[in-house]
Amino acid sequence: MNRYDAANAREGHTMNSTQEEKIALFRKWSFPWPIIQVLTGKASAIDMKKLSVEGLEDAEKFILAYGFDAQNQKDQRLIHAILIEAIFFIQKYLMPTEWKQGICPPKEILLCQDGRELLVWASKNRKKENTHTQFCQIWACAILRVMHTIVHIDGLQRMSILQSAHEKLHARFDPYLWKDENNRLFLGSRTEYLEIEGFRWKSAKSRESIILKLLHKPANVAETIYDLTGLRIVTKRVSDVMIVLKYLRTFNLVSFASVNPARVRNNLIDVDLFHSHSDVLKQMLVEDKIDRESFETRIDQVERVELKNNTQNPYSSDSYRSLQLTGRLRVQRVDSFSRFLDRLTTILATCPSHLKPVLQGILQYGREHLVGREKEQSAFFPYEIQVMDKESAMQLVEGEASHFRYKRAQLKAARRRTLGDLFMRIKT
Repeated sequence: MNRYDAANAREGHTMNSTQEEKIALFRKWSFPWPIIQVLTGKASAIDMKKLSVEGLEDAEKFILAYGFDAQNQKDQRLIHAILIEAIFFIQKYLMPTEWKQGICPPKEILLCQDGRELLVWASKNRKKENTHTQFCQIWACAILRVMHTIVHIDGLQRMSILQSAHEKLHARFDPYLWKDENNRLFLGSRTEYLEIEGFRWKSAKSRESIILKLLHKPANVAETIYDLTGLRIVTKRVSDVMIVLKYLRTFNLVSFASVNPARVRNNLIDVDLFHSHSDVLKQMLVEDKIDRESFETRIDQVERVELKNNTQNPYSSDSYRSLQLTGRLRVQRVDSFSRFLDRLTTILATCPSHLKPVLQGILQYGREHLVGREKEQSAFFPYEIQVMDKESAMQLVEGEASHFRYKRAQLKAARRRTLGDLFMRIKT
């Protein structure tokens, strides 16, 4: 219950339309600041001391956004196995002596078999609970940190599941991107939304583009490419960027726990300054010192970040401004032998005659012994989200931060790295 609701409940007031509008405005610009800190690269999810999961239903949505289905028996067993492994890891490696002395999780945590319950325990408010509950909350957070680490240590089969990742990202965002009868674009639900300037899916990188990127990157490995799929959201105002970040969590579009803090880039908005700026304005709104129109005007009076080349990318212009984050999406894909046999049938129709008996033999064996068998792949796949205001987006086309200049600088670096010795020999 916010301050408006509490005050009216105490005094038994009936709210008029103006008060309701103010309440809606107050709620819209209230933020879960610990999560915002993660989404803007100022903190890691592992360093959070408390989650904000409200009951088992919200925990189920949290787990689903993370990449698992709490209602799926296979995922349930996997989550429980990871939980058990995390507990044994803590016991064996992090505190073996203390564990022998009896310092171990309370039985509510130690015997927990439901990942949802662990999330709820981790969301308890330590200041308002008794000592036992406080210990449960602390232990739940500790175990979740280890679980989070265990989940993400497996490798990525990136290229093989790129299309599946792209489709899953579409399925997650598409329901929350819509237009009204005037063709205005919105992000959010039909009851809670923000008008935005534009939205664009990241086009699939060509083979040549991937090779070029690998050549110019210091770490020449495919695992260092994080933007094989992703999207860009363009807002009308700089301050609206904060609403976009909030909606990423509100509608479970992004699992903030899976955001890579080392990959967050922000040279667009000063989050700390905006935090204090918005708090002051909300207080003025509560005290009736400003009206709705004044609030809407003044909320956008926030300074951009005064940083040079904060993207940590030597090939991006200093004028390129955005808030960019890299998330991880758990993707599952089923490969059926039927698909392989269908391709083989197509090849058979045009292959040389001397190869046809061999392929026909393979097809016959496959239809008799392999059809119906399926192999499931699952992995965490990285995706990139860029959020910027309209003015910054214009720089991509018209300003110094044009994509053409970026690609040209990237190409020069790749050429120098790959052919530098050749160029030096030619000069001599």
